[in-house]
Amino acid sequence: MTPARRAALTALRATLDRGHDLQAALEAQRLHLSPRDARLATELTYGTVRLRGRINVLLSLILPRFYALSHLTQRLLELAAYERHFLRVPPHATYAWLHDAAKRLLGPRLAALTHAALHRLEALAPCLHDEAAFAAAGGTPAQWFSLPPWIWNLWVEEVGLEGARQMAAMSLDPAPVGVRVRPSPRAADVRQELAPIACATGRYGFALPGWEKRFAVAENQGDLCRLSLASQEAVAALDPASWPEPVWDACAGHGGKATLLADLGKAVWASDLHAGRMAGLRAQAHRLGLFLPMFRADARRPPLQRRPGSILLDVPCTGLGVLAHRPDIRWKRSPQDMVALAQTQRALLDAAASLVPAKGVIAYLTCTLTRMENEGQIEAFLQRHPQFYPRTQGTTPRELGEVFFFALLERKA
Repeated sequence: MTPARRAALTALRATLDRGHDLQAALEAQRLHLSPRDARLATELTYGTVRLRGRINVLLSLILPRFYALSHLTQRLLELAAYERHFLRVPPHATYAWLHDAAKRLLGPRLAALTHAALHRLEALAPCLHDEAAFAAAGGTPAQWFSLPPWIWNLWVEEVGLEGARQMAAMSLDPAPVGVRVRPSPRAADVRQELAPIACATGRYGFALPGWEKRFAVAENQGDLCRLSLASQEAVAALDPASWPEPVWDACAGHGGKATLLADLGKAVWASDLHAGRMAGLRAQAHRLGLFLPMFRADARRPPLQRRPGSILLDVPCTGLGVLAHRPDIRWKRSPQDMVALAQTQRALLDAAASLVPAKGVIAYLTCTLTRMENEGQIEAFLQRHPQFYPRTQGTTPRELGEVFFFALLERKA
């Protein structure tokens, strides 16, 4: 296998078989690759994860005991099938590396099996690109969109068949690169350079079709930072200029929204429960030259000596609105996760309600598309806490490639 294919296989196994985060698993492999191999490894890994549901349906027709094969055998076949039918790679190259890798890793018998399976998949190739042909072969809409049935059925129930199809189709497209232009003397020049090539424009930045090396100069100078445009627009929709200070970003992650608020001139505290995210938060703030009070804490039991004026809750969620950016989520989440995460969200909201003063606000964000975690969560909160009222609520446009839910809850005077 070439270095790119080896990296892709390793990342797939870490993600699908051991539950690691896809982006982190791939980054660990990309460190050792040339830029060209890194791009190919990324395409192979993300593409295979996105479309493995569709690919597996056809592989299981060819190999009735496909799901009984070892995880390694499945990953090799999925990777080879994606490369063969979705990338412009000469067929003989794909067949050659699959045979050699399978022979070395699985033995001669399974090497022959995988080679024969990939060859037989040629006859079903139209089914990989045409939904009608796929359905004629016995595939379901959920499988065509490479979704577990529970996600598809949930979306159909909540937004109807056409809405479910729109969201499912969005999840198969690579997410655009979100960039935020920071306030600086060079901001106007940066905006002028990015605007002509942007897929979409927001209040604070752009969605770009891809990342180019020339943008790294602006990023290194601190004029530009990466943050999905849908995420930026969710914050903008909540009118952050009106939030009483200080603003506590209680689930700050790597700091994308905390640093956005700081650049808007807000006094911000930032915290997260996870040490790895805190390290990323500190690195982000340092790179951007921002001073933020940062601390590790569970927002359900905050160790605060004084009250914040506002609290931003970008809560843990099922992530079904960002499947384009994080396609591995579809294979990791379950209905039980949705229930458990909704309980965590409820606890975070209740804790925030006990801290926010009169006329203070709770800004609630998710990157998912379930009523239980979004509208239902807000309705239940307002019933438990009638001292709050909703100032605004909604979702970002699907045209941005990702969807965020947002709600601003203000405590009555």
